[in-house]
Amino acid sequence: MKDLEAQALSKLAAMRAGKRHLKPGALPGETAPSFVWRVLTRGEKQECTAAATKRFADIGVPPELRGYQDFEDETITQVLWRAMRDADKPERPFATDARELRDLLTADELDVLWTQYADFEEEVNPDEITASPELLAEIDRILKKKDETALISFGSRSLANYLLAMGCRASNSRTGSSVSGEDSNSEPQS
Repeated sequence: MKDLEAQALSKLAAMRAGKRHLKPGALPGETAPSFVWRVLTRGEKQECTAAATKRFADIGVPPELRGYQDFEDETITQVLWRAMRDADKPERPFATDARELRDLLTADELDVLWTQYADFEEEVNPDEITASPELLAEIDRILKKKDETALISFGSRSLANYLLAMGCRASNSRTGSSVSGEDSNSEPQS
């Protein structure tokens, strides 16, 4: 019975390894790859939220006392711990656990790695509605709230598309032309 259980656990670990989408990664300040990235499944992302909730409960911080940013930072640490894999054995995590990763990296380094992960995730699963009016409106809303964490979650490609769209809007408003190239100050032709 133990042999069947071990085989099942081995198959589950191989399934979770995400071998289909791996990309070399380096710690901030290093050039040589020290780990590989893999994109998490939806279930693994839910595990990250649950692990962040559990960590605060374990250290005795009730939900009403923890800040949104603290919870978001812990969730990001949990995501990175699961997404950063051993370069030689991708079925193994890069760090033993999230605590080790937390102890190894500064907050700024975690932010850099989070951006790298978000970019890789977007590369593997491109956003089908890039630069759509809905996406632009959502980014506008988040900018007004000055929610840096939510903004980072879009990934650099979506944010680059947003900046390009905003640049076009600003350029068109200065020249008085619309996106279609017509002069917005001219009288309609009849």
